[in-house]
Amino acid sequence: MLIPYLSFRKEEEILRLTQDIIEGEADVIQLRVANKSDKEFLSIATKIRKLARDSKIPLIINNRPDIALAIGAEGVHLGQDDLPIESVKKIAPQKLIGKSTHNLKEALKATKEGADYISIGPIFHSPTKPNLSPIGLNLISQIKEKIKIPPGGLPVIAIGGINLSNIEQVIKSGAERVAICSAISEAKDPKAITKEFKRLLRD
Repeated sequence: MLIPYLSFRKEEEILRLTQDIIEGEADVIQLRVANKSDKEFLSIATKIRKLARDSKIPLIINNRPDIALAIGAEGVHLGQDDLPIESVKKIAPQKLIGKSTHNLKEALKATKEGADYISIGPIFHSPTKPNLSPIGLNLISQIKEKIKIPPGGLPVIAIGGINLSNIEQVIKSGAERVAICSAISEAKDPKAITKEFKRLLRD
């Protein structure tokens, strides 16, 4: 499963990028907007929601359950300093809720809190999270062994610094789902890169 991770940029750029990753067969779109007003956040999220819905691709909103509810997004992704999962479930009981984790302790805690999925990272150095040290590949398999919620266990998403030169290492370490930001968003041809990531994840 491929989850392109969009960070806010000029509106025309992010809408064009969204269309590119949709045409590149992304499985899920994740949107993070920082340092913008609520009005701006709502406006861009609404437009991305329409593109995603027209293509039947789920949209997950980072940090803001209120925005996710307002636009009808499928899910909310929470950071370590965001509202607790329990609180978000009360106000958005039908939403998919994910949690960012950076070590085994945080991953287990998120499981107990009722996360529908967790992300683990940064696997490698990430330009979007320069203050976090890479955790490496070994933790992926450790977390997958420890975290099991019937049926089938809790989905684990690898994130952070993943690109075409290292994604095969990530897959070999046990990751079946990856979230990718700059390797797609900064590419000259985001659609082609998205398709290539999808091919590697299928092979």
